[in-house]
Amino acid sequence: MRRLALRMQEVREDERTVVARQLHDHFSQQLTALKLDLETTRRQYLTAEDGLSLQLRDITALVDNMAAEVRRIISEMRPGMLDDIGLCAALEWQAEQFSERSGIPCTLSLNIDDSTVSPATATALFRVFQELLSNVALHSNASLVRVELIAGADSMRLVVADNGRGILEAEVNGPRSLGVLGIKERIYSCGGTVVFQGQPGNGTVVTVEIPLQVQQHNWQPRLKLP
Repeated sequence: MRRLALRMQEVREDERTVVARQLHDHFSQQLTALKLDLETTRRQYLTAEDGLSLQLRDITALVDNMAAEVRRIISEMRPGMLDDIGLCAALEWQAEQFSERSGIPCTLSLNIDDSTVSPATATALFRVFQELLSNVALHSNASLVRVELIAGADSMRLVVADNGRGILEAEVNGPRSLGVLGIKERIYSCGGTVVFQGQPGNGTVVTVEIPLQVQQHNWQPRLKLP
């Protein structure tokens, strides 16, 4: 079942990459071309009837908003920077998006050479980071998030800590905690461990540790409970 879950995650990532590329190649570029055409047309009618010029301006603004939304969807499906310039840049972008939408400050300390991180591990860490920030925004009532990504001699560690209400053990191990279950499975696929530590009223700390060298066919999943 775990191998099946891992394969399903891999297929979903592949599908996201294909769809994101198609959205970029078709809708994003066509919307950009449409905006340029509208701008050209609007300039031609600047001396014409004010109503027409204003209408063209409003249509251009609408197209601009649509293009921005398409770009946002593309980035969330598969951030290009994850493939182009690495894990750290993708984490920084995701933290900025999180703070912008939630109003919760997110501080990062990234002390790792992400060029040594395999694509599969980078994807797993990025998706886990997305899920953890989503949980903070939805459930924690936090006002601050601290993130550390640290490389050791044999492993790397991702720590996400908030100052919210504190996750409960029942939420970590509950059968309906699908987000937490997804995080565990992603980390297990990298041969890693994940620890959820919640203190009522004093926040939650999630620690993910992944070996730098993983033999995918030999690893045994290990779960550390608080």
